[in-house]
Amino acid sequence: MKIAWLILMAAAAAFAQKEQAPQGLPPLDDAQQKTLIEATIAHARAYPKELPDYLCTQITRRNEDTKGTNQWRTLETVSEQLTFIGGKEQYEMLHVNGKRVSENANRPPWAMPASDFTKFLEWTFDPKSQAEISWSNWDALRGHRVHLLGFTVRKEHSPWTIQKGKGEPITTGYFGVINVDAETGAILKLGIISTDLPKTYPISAVSIELHWEYARIGDHWYLLPFRADVHTKEGKALTWNEVEFHDYRKPGATSATARAQ
Repeated sequence: MKIAWLILMAAAAAFAQKEQAPQGLPPLDDAQQKTLIEATIAHARAYPKELPDYLCTQITRRNEDTKGTNQWRTLETVSEQLTFIGGKEQYEMLHVNGKRVSENANRPPWAMPASDFTKFLEWTFDPKSQAEISWSNWDALRGHRVHLLGFTVRKEHSPWTIQKGKGEPITTGYFGVINVDAETGAILKLGIISTDLPKTYPISAVSIELHWEYARIGDHWYLLPFRADVHTKEGKALTWNEVEFHDYRKPGATSATARAQ
């Protein structure tokens, strides 16, 4: 359990911002905190309906540290075209480790779908999850002044299940942080850490960071997936999937890479 605890603490530390937090801002009083949390819940629940149709490039790097000593090596890098139309996503594999793949190549089972961004928002802010949310502090993220919120979803209310291969899914509680843009009220980051996994289960810890940022599509700016980091621990072995989203554009538009050729 000590090792599992250490990875949870390491993941929690990773949620801390590297940018200097804003100075001299007073803490929110109880009424302001209540208003902010209610507005954040409203933003989260409205987000899926505000997504535009788009194309983008998704790049995923799968990294491994077999001994848990922070010595990482990249196992595979996958490039895909993501098409999102009418609330549904479709993937086309482009390259694996820089090499073009066949037209009907299947996605790796470990590759994160962009729909996970919406899914975890919906899960966390679903009334059935009974998330306990509180304001923590002011912070900074990628040049944005943000509110830092903490939250907990208890196992008995959690919709999140973790599954190893074809084994039985295990329900896990989770806790984490939410970064809310102080100017727009938009959620810019959701960080979560699993709790309550059985001691006998092969996966002992999972942490996920989801980042959103504004991207221009046509003449409008939208809040869209920016990057994600998924960490998993099995025994001593650690796995880290890095996910990035690039080159957002309207369906049918030519990618930046193609335009440059």
